[in-house]
Amino acid sequence: MIAVGDEWRSPNPRFQAGNGCLIDQLVGQYKANRAGLGDLLDRYHIHTALEYIFRYNFRAHMRDHYNNMRTFATGDESGTLICTWSPGDRPEQPIPYWGECMTGFEYQFAALLLDYGLQKEAEVVVKAVRDRHNGANRNPFNEPECGSYYARSMASWALLERWYPTGKRVSHEEEKKRGG
Repeated sequence: MIAVGDEWRSPNPRFQAGNGCLIDQLVGQYKANRAGLGDLLDRYHIHTALEYIFRYNFRAHMRDHYNNMRTFATGDESGTLICTWSPGDRPEQPIPYWGECMTGFEYQFAALLLDYGLQKEAEVVVKAVRDRHNGANRNPFNEPECGSYYARSMASWALLERWYPTGKRVSHEEEKKRGG
């Protein structure tokens, strides 16, 4: 956001998360894990943050959820919201997409849940996405966020690595040796 006038000095600037619980607050850790760099933060804090995101942002249904933007989950569908706040703590003008469920964010969150041993929660998050895009409700081959065939949904490929049966990373060179 480009600050206009003195807005940057405001105690409540527009389009901020404030004290919100963001689904992608650990996106740097997600990237570090994919690159094999290990924990960037204390493991206890990572695990706690993941538990809180699941507890506060995941919705078993959207019947009582207000979303002022695009609707990627509705009614009896489940999903993980971009940002949530304690009652009365949401900024007057929060980040624009706070009330949406976006598959790319949900997949990276699920991969992190798996990275830190929260398999049951990861399965719930992925099932919610796949149930929304099951072919009857929405196209199973297009998980739009900011447009059709949006690339962030490719975060789902990180789940294959985490659910690989042996749990062993296989390099490109090792795969070629095996004839793959």
